[in-house]
Amino acid sequence: MIINYSNSMAGPYHIDKGLPCQDSRCFKEGKDGIVIAAVADGLGSMKFSEIGSKVACETAVEYCASHIEAEPDADAIKKHMNNAFVEAYRAVLVRADDDGNSRDEYDTTLCLAAYFPKQKKLFYGQSGDSGLVALLEDGRYIRVTDQQRDEDGCVYPLCFGPEMWVFGQVDGSVASFMLMTDGVFEQVCPALLHREETDVNVRLARMFLDRSEVTAETVGQLEAASQKFLENYPRKLLDDDKTVLTVINTDVKPAVREEAYYKAPDWEKLREKAKQIIYPPEEPPKPVPKPEKPAPEPPPKPETENLCLIDLRDLKEGIGRIWERCTGFFSFRSPPDSRSDRTSAVKSRSPTPAPKEAGSPKGPEPSGKTARTDIPGDIPRKPFPRT
Repeated sequence: MIINYSNSMAGPYHIDKGLPCQDSRCFKEGKDGIVIAAVADGLGSMKFSEIGSKVACETAVEYCASHIEAEPDADAIKKHMNNAFVEAYRAVLVRADDDGNSRDEYDTTLCLAAYFPKQKKLFYGQSGDSGLVALLEDGRYIRVTDQQRDEDGCVYPLCFGPEMWVFGQVDGSVASFMLMTDGVFEQVCPALLHREETDVNVRLARMFLDRSEVTAETVGQLEAASQKFLENYPRKLLDDDKTVLTVINTDVKPAVREEAYYKAPDWEKLREKAKQIIYPPEEPPKPVPKPEKPAPEPPPKPETENLCLIDLRDLKEGIGRIWERCTGFFSFRSPPDSRSDRTSAVKSRSPTPAPKEAGSPKGPEPSGKTARTDIPGDIPRKPFPRT
């Protein structure tokens, strides 16, 4: 069985300013028991936004209830929900034109849900900063949607079109779910929990969602209790309009988790953690490394290293070769009529030629040239200069 209850009331700020509650909600069962629900939050700065939120809610729910079939085909459902957003925005524009007012004065957000009780599947569409939280069959509480705001905290309403609209499906079997406008959603899913493993204030969400014992006879009591709870909620925590729409499938009994899961968060610890993230402690200055001393330059090489030194062995061999050349030159070119003592000295150093046989041809001259006769025999021998 499906149990539905909802609450909507003006926030303290709107009451003080004499403004109406600009939130709206709508619930309807479609084909084969499919549940269609929506909440919308008219922008507070717009004069007729409460009308825009009401028109958007009712149009989107009516469209989905008449078009979504019993079989939960994900692609088809997302397509129908996108068309529902288009029709809702078109209806808002038509209403503004019929009233003769500026279209901007009707801006609103929209959060839409389609639930299949038999299959326990939940689909959603989101535009703006309202939100959706679900209780799964395994006992986990999950945040389904994200708030759509810019870096200055300004909301993206329905008029921003398909580029900002988000559609999806919840993973897991859903036992119950709750749609909320931004005032309540920020208490159930506070920013301090966004970095935690469980980003839902489970203790608060459980008061609305874990009500499988409720019957059709007692649902009125639950609705009255939730109304009183929201009215008395501290103003310093929630000053905006307050709207909640809860759907419970009593045929699904969610599992009960360990007791620590349902305890209130340690808000002081979470604030300190957030403070460390926003204002990280200054790190001590790193020591400046001392500049490395340049390597000393090598001493200048002595000039003698640049001189061309002659190896003594090469010098000795060169003198020997010169001596051999000089000896051979003078011994070959000495005239036959030189002094007997010099000739005998030269001959004594020359090998004695073998006797020639009679009639044998003369051999060739040693150098093929005619011996010189103009060199006096008493010129002292000197080594040739280096060439």
